[in-house]
Amino acid sequence: MKNDKEDFFDFSNRGGREKRSGDSDFYKAPRPRFGCTCGTLVILLVVLFAVFVVLVVLATRYSSYDAARDAVIFAPRAGDEVAAQVEEGLKGSDGTVSVALTEAELTDLLERGGLFGARAVIQPEGIRVYGKIWGMDSDAELVPRVLENRIVFDVKAIHLGSVKVPGALGRPFTRAAEQAANDLAQDTSAIDISDIALYSGGMTITGQVVGR
Repeated sequence: MKNDKEDFFDFSNRGGREKRSGDSDFYKAPRPRFGCTCGTLVILLVVLFAVFVVLVVLATRYSSYDAARDAVIFAPRAGDEVAAQVEEGLKGSDGTVSVALTEAELTDLLERGGLFGARAVIQPEGIRVYGKIWGMDSDAELVPRVLENRIVFDVKAIHLGSVKVPGALGRPFTRAAEQAANDLAQDTSAIDISDIALYSGGMTITGQVVGR
């Protein structure tokens, strides 16, 4: 009986020692470490560098575009010839004025309207305008018409590269056409426009002197 009692207390002591030993091993075990590994850090740096390169390229492209556009805006205005023709026509006795607008003059007006690399081609069947959108060669059909004694340009069939795109993506064309019409309205403000005729290389704008 005595031996059984001693064995019981010996087992209890050993169990306690084993438990304490386990507790000690738990606290000594290495804790999990949180943070980026070297591979993750390298990937993050590569992504940041790629973003930086893209931003530099975009900044360079748009600064070049703005510089070229400013150079066009401050160039001598070819459209002044239109105003000179109107002034000369005002000297006529019947009040009818005809103004010739050449491809070069229309191109100048479109460039001033913000269409980078603009080039207008006028034929009897219509006007084709070429330019660049986001650095890509683009073109559109320009349809002149008379609205409330002023000339306006409708933009149709816009192509970005070889792909036809909706008008929302061809905003540089529509904006330049609107500005060209506004400039022509200013240059021809002394006459009420009644007719537009296209010919190879230009167009003739005919109107009546205001008040006659």
